[in-house]
Amino acid sequence: MKRLFLVFALLLLLCSPSSAATKSELKRMSVFISNFTELDLYNFDSSSISMGELIYFGIYHNYINNSSLIKHIENNDNYDSSISAKNVAASVRKYFDKSVTHKDAEYNYKDGKYYFYATDGVPTEAKVREFSREGKVITMKGELYRYNAEEDKDEVVGEFTATAKPHKWNGKDTWAILSLKSKLYEEKL
Repeated sequence: MKRLFLVFALLLLLCSPSSAATKSELKRMSVFISNFTELDLYNFDSSSISMGELIYFGIYHNYINNSSLIKHIENNDNYDSSISAKNVAASVRKYFDKSVTHKDAEYNYKDGKYYFYATDGVPTEAKVREFSREGKVITMKGELYRYNAEEDKDEVVGEFTATAKPHKWNGKDTWAILSLKSKLYEEKL
């Protein structure tokens, strides 16, 4: 009986994923989902997302995460910043695996650049608590957090379920978002 227990324990040890790899993967997934929630993109299906929403993502994702790509413009009543359309398209390709048709949607587009007003806010971060795989689709579930300055801590403001597929971008393994569905706790916002 003792031998059977040892064999079972050894099999369990060999077949279970390492906790370090799981924590690392959960953190990577959390950062991936936060790229959408920090822009207040909480509910969408990538198969029906509009070109304007994709361009919005490409512009403001770079504004928050790649500020060196943003050029600030002085003395203009219509906009105060610009970004290359090429950089907007690259972000959309990386996170959605979609192409951008450059146009003047809600933003001024000319000479290969988007012109816009820079805006700041309190970003909502995602924390993936669990994930599962079915074929090539990964389902991630977790909580949404915002920093509460009055209490000097992060507080839970909602929960989410996201789906994504494996995707290669610039030779690196990543994911392309398929959908994000969130439930925000109104009293926390």
